[in-house]
Amino acid sequence: ARQHNEKICIYGDYDVDGTTAVSMLMHYFKTLDMDCIFKIPNRIEEGYGMNIPALKGLIDQGVDLIVTVDNGIAAKEEITYCCSRNVDVIVTDHHECQNDLPEACAVVDAKRPDAHYPFAELCGAGIALKMIQAMEMTLNHQQSLQDYLERAALATVADIVPLKSENRLIVSLGLESMKAGPVNPGIEALKKVSEIDDITAGRIGFIMAPKINAAGRLGEADRVISLYNGTEAADLNQTAQFLKEENKKRQDIEKTITDEAIEKIKSDQLYQQVFIVASGERWHSGVIGIVASKIQELWHHPVIVIGIDAD
Repeated sequence: ARQHNEKICIYGDYDVDGTTAVSMLMHYFKTLDMDCIFKIPNRIEEGYGMNIPALKGLIDQGVDLIVTVDNGIAAKEEITYCCSRNVDVIVTDHHECQNDLPEACAVVDAKRPDAHYPFAELCGAGIALKMIQAMEMTLNHQQSLQDYLERAALATVADIVPLKSENRLIVSLGLESMKAGPVNPGIEALKKVSEIDDITAGRIGFIMAPKINAAGRLGEADRVISLYNGTEAADLNQTAQFLKEENKKRQDIEKTITDEAIEKIKSDQLYQQVFIVASGERWHSGVIGIVASKIQELWHHPVIVIGIDAD
């Protein structure tokens, strides 16, 4: 693709892991002067993973190669569609394989049944880091990967993958770098608006990562790429502040829905049921999963929370 100046699209996910992995490959491919765009589906309008209308739009824009991050292993139908339009797909994912692999040019997933890689628990950004390392080795380059290591560390903590083996090493080295003063200026801006003096795994998990996640939950995931890949301090501070405000908005929406759900459950004595099912008009699909977790912590029953909208 690089040799033939093909147009590449990195197709990601809207959570911290997916958006971070997209930012890593976007930044790296740009250092190689590759023609590169990205696509992160809108959680509210499109949902998770690849979808054919989005792929059709990308192909109509002249995309020749699609590289997935943090998704794609289950997108057999969508990848077959790409093949029918003569567009190559490289899948990089860390989720479980489902029966047959998709018919992509390459499927990079350490959970493949035939995988020989010694560690299968990398997150999507961890796989993106491995891809960058592999390309650097192939191209015989020597550029510093410290920036990518910091991003991968942040995503590894946020995605709650097991902190052992290579994941523990990525997080340990990434934290060491961030504690010394983040190489990535976007992480530094996020640290400032989060009002923390020292970046730890706990602070990533509970203070920094939720701000990145909120953008995806509320349909603004593209702003995360601007945070990681921006260079102007004023723009980065503005983006970090926006993410902080989005997270506050997410918390407010979440509290409103949680209060409404608990009130319904109590008044209808739904907690006496084996399954607690609560539903409400215009309950935001981006936060009802968190609401379900909070209800489960109160009554310790399996919980289903349903948001009802105009459709």
